[in-house]
Amino acid sequence: MNKLNRERTMEIFVLLIGLPIIVGLLIAFGTAVLAAFSYIFVGALSLAINFWYITLAVMLVLLAPLIYLNSWLFWILAALVIFFTVAWFFGGDTEQIKAEIERKRIAKEHKL
Repeated sequence: MNKLNRERTMEIFVLLIGLPIIVGLLIAFGTAVLAAFSYIFVGALSLAINFWYITLAVMLVLLAPLIYLNSWLFWILAALVIFFTVAWFFGGDTEQIKAEIERKRIAKEHKL
């Protein structure tokens, strides 16, 4: 009987000491993993915002098979050709646009 009580006492001590340690380690590990994933996600999002043109290029490359396989390629290329043709002929003079922007900036500074 004495040996049985000693074993039960050891089990209780292990549960009282070991279980909180194990639970604490699991919580700490989960928090560390969550923090690491959050840090990686925010870093990737920051890079995607700063280098939006690379992000856009990657997205278009990933969408290319879908566009090609669904026969949308012709329609997208036709829309792009029309858009750039209109922009070429009716785009406006860049010097004139820059002068307008400068005039607006100067007018805004004088209002302040």
